[in-house]
Amino acid sequence: MRQHITFISSSLNPIESQNAQAVINIINKVESLYDITVICPGKNKLITKSYTIMNYYNVYNVVLNFQKRCLKSNIYIIKFVGTFIKMVLKIYRFIMANLSIYSYSFFDYISVRKKLKVLHRKKPIHTIISISFPFVNFQAGYFFKKKYPAIQFITYSLDIYSERIRGYIFNRHLFTRIVSKENKIYELANMNLVKEDFQNSRENKWNNKKKQKVVGVPFLTDRTKKDTSIGNLLIKLVYAGTFQKGVRVPGPLIKLIKELNNTNILFEIAYRGKFDKQFNQLDNTNNNQNIVIHKELNREAVDDLYYSANVFINISNLDIKQTPSKIFEYMSFGKPILNIVYHESQIINEKTYQLIYNVFHDKICEERDEILTFITNSANKRMNFDKINEMNNKNTAEYLSEIINGIIQGILK
Repeated sequence: MRQHITFISSSLNPIESQNAQAVINIINKVESLYDITVICPGKNKLITKSYTIMNYYNVYNVVLNFQKRCLKSNIYIIKFVGTFIKMVLKIYRFIMANLSIYSYSFFDYISVRKKLKVLHRKKPIHTIISISFPFVNFQAGYFFKKKYPAIQFITYSLDIYSERIRGYIFNRHLFTRIVSKENKIYELANMNLVKEDFQNSRENKWNNKKKQKVVGVPFLTDRTKKDTSIGNLLIKLVYAGTFQKGVRVPGPLIKLIKELNNTNILFEIAYRGKFDKQFNQLDNTNNNQNIVIHKELNREAVDDLYYSANVFINISNLDIKQTPSKIFEYMSFGKPILNIVYHESQIINEKTYQLIYNVFHDKICEERDEILTFITNSANKRMNFDKINEMNNKNTAEYLSEIINGIIQGILK
C-alpha cells in the first residue's frame, strides 16, 4: 500500500508565495510514489492551472473570514461589526506578536491540528513534511509527532521564525522563548532540512548534525529552451517578485531605474506588496516611456515576462542570512542577472553562475557605467543549463526529492 505523505505549506499559490512553488516542484517529483495531501493554513487559494492535486485542503481562519464577509456587506450594522473585529484583531496581533510564540496564527494552528486528526483517521499518515514560514506549520507537525511517535516528521526551513521577531518591542524575551521552541521541534523531528544560508545563523544553537541536512531550494529547472527576447528593440530588464517592509524593499530598484533613465533599456516590473505609491510616483516622473509596471500578474503572465527578458534583476533581502530563492528561478533561464546586494554573503560568484554582476545597493550610482556596460555586453548571452545544473545541483527538485525519499524509506538517517 502506498504511504500517505502530508505536506503543511503556507500556500499552493506560486504567485502568492515562493514557498508554494517549492512545494509544487517537490510534489511533482514524488507524487507517483506516495498518496499526497497538502494542508494550507490561512486564506490562500489554489489558482495555478499548471498543477492540480486531488487531496488539497485549505484550512481557513474562521474569525478572519467572518470579518471579511462582514466588511463586504451593504448593511451598515454588519459592516460596523466587521470594522470592530478588524480593530480588535489588530490589537490582538500586536499583543500576540510581542508576547506569544504563536503570534496571530494560533487559530490556524488549532485548525491544522484538527485537519491532521481527520486525515489520519481516514488513512494513517506515514510522514508529515512541514515547510516554514509560517511557524505554525512546524508547531502543528510537532504536536502530531508527539501524539503519534511512529509518524515520520520532517521540517524544511525556507524561513526561520526567530529571525522575524526583530523589531518587536519585547523581542529579547520573545527571542529566547522562540529559539527554545524551535530547538524542541528540531530535536523531535526525524530530520531537519536547512538552507545553506541558515546553517550558521545566530539562532540555530541547536546543533544535532545527525538530524540536520543542508539542502538548497528546488527552483532550478531547465527553462532555456524558450526565449522570446530575440528581436527586442530595447534591452529588457525584468524584475518579478514580492516587496515587504523589513524583508525586501523597492528602493534599490527605483534608484537603478532613475540612473539608467533615457538609455536603450526597457524596465518591466511585476510586483506584489504595499508599495503602490512609490511605483506610481516613478511611473509619472521623468517622462520615462521605458518603464512598464504590473501589479500581481498571474503565473502564466509572469512566465511570459521571464521568457521575454534580456536581463533579470535580483534584489537581495535586508536580512544578511537570506538569499532570495528567486535568483535560482532566474538561473533556470540561463540569462544574465544583475544582483543587488546588501551584504557580502549575498554576492553570487562566477563559480555559481557566470552571467552575474553584483552591486551593493548603495553603490548603484557610483557603478552606473559598469552596470550599463554589463547589461549591454551580456544582454544576448546565455548559459548552457547542463553547466548551470552542474554548478547548482542542490537547488533542483530532483536533489531534494531524493533526500526526502531517503528519509521516508529509512535509507538516509
